[in-house]
Amino acid sequence: MIDLKLKILIKVFWTIAFLFGPSLLSDSNKTIYHSKTWTIVDKQHISNSFQNKEVLIIGEEHNDQNGHGEKLELLKFLYSQFPYTISMEMFESDGQDILDEYISELIPEKTFLRDIRLWSNYQDYRPVVEFAKKNKLRIIAANTPSRYVKIVSQSGLNKLKELPENSFKFLPPLYTVEAFFQKAYQEKFYQTIQKHSGHFLGLENMFQAQQLWDASMSDAIAKQVLQGKKVIHINGRFHSDEFMGVSFRLKRMKIPIITISMFPLTKNVEIDNKFAKYADYIYITDRKEK
Repeated sequence: MIDLKLKILIKVFWTIAFLFGPSLLSDSNKTIYHSKTWTIVDKQHISNSFQNKEVLIIGEEHNDQNGHGEKLELLKFLYSQFPYTISMEMFESDGQDILDEYISELIPEKTFLRDIRLWSNYQDYRPVVEFAKKNKLRIIAANTPSRYVKIVSQSGLNKLKELPENSFKFLPPLYTVEAFFQKAYQEKFYQTIQKHSGHFLGLENMFQAQQLWDASMSDAIAKQVLQGKKVIHINGRFHSDEFMGVSFRLKRMKIPIITISMFPLTKNVEIDNKFAKYADYIYITDRKEK
């Protein structure tokens, strides 16, 4: 029972990720739309837009097999044009040293896999890590350590103030967690939790945990931008869709960004500009049967 709220939070967002399910790659079924003009564009259009920005956010569905492949191809294409740093939700900040050691080829993969916390579907992200290692691109472990998310989901944000001083190096400044509060995002979050879990208790703490995730990723990205780095950030699309969450925070920090929302659709769903609200680019990774 002690971890119920965190389990519900994680379950809900994995449920969102699995709504469409995996599918086989088909070139004829993938399309990139530029939301502002609602025209079909190519990767070069994204590159041209990113050239004048500091951050590109790729919002994905975590189990979208086509999406994982498309994301890797986009990273390769952009790398052929300019250097950048990769930031990932899938790694937690207290694993940064291990990640750096592996990317720098100081430790073997066996040690890396043993010592760092990984998502259960790490194999879907391994190609990105290996691409970064091959090309000496740094990956930022942008997420909050799950133990701190657990504390907040159970006891609220203020409980983190009781942590030992050394723990705060793995966290964003705590005042930023709620400083970028967005009412529409809170309402969307509550509706999603209630729809997929039927759970109504402890929603305030759960939303604070969500904000902690977003604040951690935003803080990690901002630190790279301050060092003059261009950043490509990868997260679940709930964290950035509709210019909420991470997207909202970076914009409030006056950091120039562009966003991609990447997902598959069934063939019975008409693709029109109703999707334009999600991001600057809508990247349909597949058109599947029902």
